[in-house]
Amino acid sequence: NIMNNTINKKLLMILITIFVGINILIIFIAFSNIKKISINIENMPKYNIIILLVLLISCHYIDIIIHELGHCIAGNLVKFKFYSFTIFPFIIKNQNKKITFQITDNHGLLGYCIMYPKTFSKLFKELLIYYLGGIGLNFIFIIIYLFLIIYKVPNINNVFIKIFFCGLLIISEFNLIQNAIPSKVNGMKTDGSNVLTIIKPSDSNDTDLMELIISLQLFSGIRPRDINLKILNNRKILSDKNFHEFISLYYFYHYLDSKDI
Repeated sequence: NIMNNTINKKLLMILITIFVGINILIIFIAFSNIKKISINIENMPKYNIIILLVLLISCHYIDIIIHELGHCIAGNLVKFKFYSFTIFPFIIKNQNKKITFQITDNHGLLGYCIMYPKTFSKLFKELLIYYLGGIGLNFIFIIIYLFLIIYKVPNINNVFIKIFFCGLLIISEFNLIQNAIPSKVNGMKTDGSNVLTIIKPSDSNDTDLMELIISLQLFSGIRPRDINLKILNNRKILSDKNFHEFISLYYFYHYLDSKDI
């Protein structure tokens, strides 16, 4: 039933092309307007430089929070079950229908929203909305930042506020492009890679989709079932420890289901 879902791919490709075109236009307009903003940091005291660095780092984390909130909002729209929301090193978890807040020792994961479909009846469309949610909310905020830089920021006298909003726009646009490009680092796929897996049917992508669903189950603490052994074939096993653990779990559940000792 999972593979019988369909998506209007032609319409989707048109929308993706429009999205890319708008982003190129935003970059051009943004840099044209940032050049017009008077920002002078040459005579700034050294301790103010530290404040600027903190502001720029905070821009990165604000963008991550907005991105993961986008996934959370999209997941709620398609009625996914919420499991956890992580922003380094803080995590909000749904444990036995009780929301808890924890501070973890996880220093490698900047941000992650884990939600999972309650049914597979419209899996393709629901997963597509879920993975586009983060990019979508980032895009909305980029439009807001651009509006502020054009109409509001030039009239502000505070150099920190000017740099903060310029940094938000540049960092958000950079992260948006990076996340939209299909790629895989240490076993973790970008949203662009997950979207490509969903909209482009092929034997390898069907395997990738199955791997995606099983990984979501593992992240959510759900016991994966009926794992196809194709997932374990022709895979480049990376040096990342977590990726090795996933592969081991795939093997374990596959042979557990097949009752092969």
